[in-house]
Amino acid sequence: DRTGVSYFRSTKPHITLETMFPNEFHVDIEYEPKLDDDEWLKQYDIIHYHRTLGPYEKHEQLVNKCKELGIPTFMDIDDHWAPGPHHPAYQIIKNNQIDKKILNNLRTAENIITTTPVFAEEITRVTKNENVFVLPNAIDPTEKQFTPNPEKSDRIRIGWLGGSSHLKDLELLNGLVNSLKSDGLMDKIQFVLCGFDLR
Repeated sequence: DRTGVSYFRSTKPHITLETMFPNEFHVDIEYEPKLDDDEWLKQYDIIHYHRTLGPYEKHEQLVNKCKELGIPTFMDIDDHWAPGPHHPAYQIIKNNQIDKKILNNLRTAENIITTTPVFAEEITRVTKNENVFVLPNAIDPTEKQFTPNPEKSDRIRIGWLGGSSHLKDLELLNGLVNSLKSDGLMDKIQFVLCGFDLR
């Protein structure tokens, strides 16, 4: 898909893989793959996808078809399939049963790639799939948006980065500022809030 998650977990890493090892890897990024065309599929040694291979209702059939053609498939998932009611997309996910669809895809996936060992254990527990691999999130520090712009300061900087879907996480820091203020530390620190949106 074309989301930020897909960019950082699928598109950018694979482009980098091909750039660094052009003699070993050729990568195609297909937003509208011809999944019903066996000849088209056969040109690939591996198929990697985010959450679903084709429409949710055809996922299992497509994974099985790739198996029959001898093409390993890897499903990438970075977040829990059923976010809690504090998540901005909670109602959309529940109304459209996206959580159930993703869980079904996990249960029918051949191989699964995820972000952390803790999440990998949870996926293995609910799917009984032993082919769960961890590839941590990463960024390319040479991209313009990540270029450091250091400013000298004697203060200790405390930074937090997240979007509106992480509001509940931010609430974990509730009371921290008052605690630091009562300890007389406010002139020794600086808080930096990055990347937050109001959606």
